Amino acid sequence: LAFSSSPPETILWALEGNGRIYIPTINHLQIVQATPDQTIPFLIRPFWKDGFAGPDQLTLVGETLYGCPLGGPTKSSADGDKTVTQRDWAADIWEDIKDASMGHFLVGYDPENEAVWFIYSGSERNSSNFWKSEWWMYGVPQQHWIGHGEFTSSTKDQVVTGIMTGADYLEILNGGREP
Repeated sequence: LAFSSSPPETILWALEGNGRIYIPTINHLQIVQATPDQTIPFLIRPFWKDGFAGPDQLTLVGETLYGCPLGGPTKSSADGDKTVTQRDWAADIWEDIKDASMGHFLVGYDPENEAVWFIYSGSERNSSNFWKSEWWMYGVPQQHWIGHGEFTSSTKDQVVTGIMTGADYLEILNGGREP
């Protein structure tokens, strides 16, 4: 069977959770849900009105989605068909990131620290002229920002290109040019 998103869009990747498939696209976050109708077994529709620039910009922690679409850090709590999208929770870091290219952010969950990481990959060059990446940690139990820092080196680039949650840890892939 073949189904199209509504409206049809280019799918960047997919995230499964809560009996759904979340599909970030350039214009929306789409959602795929099963139906009891055998002729139309899946329903695909927009979930967030914001688009994404690439993969690794969305993570699911329990029933809460955390992401960094083009409009900035966003979270939502989904219950059936009702969706609440929130941005005010990121007000504490908005002044730091408002001019950032949201397409350069990666988002992942860190089970060890119970935190969601927002990493601005290639945020700027350091004093040695190598790229660095800046990060912020949002504590899920605390419901506020619990950390901020950067990956930087005086001998090589520290551009974050991937982020993944393992069984009980967060893995971050970074690197770049060396002299």
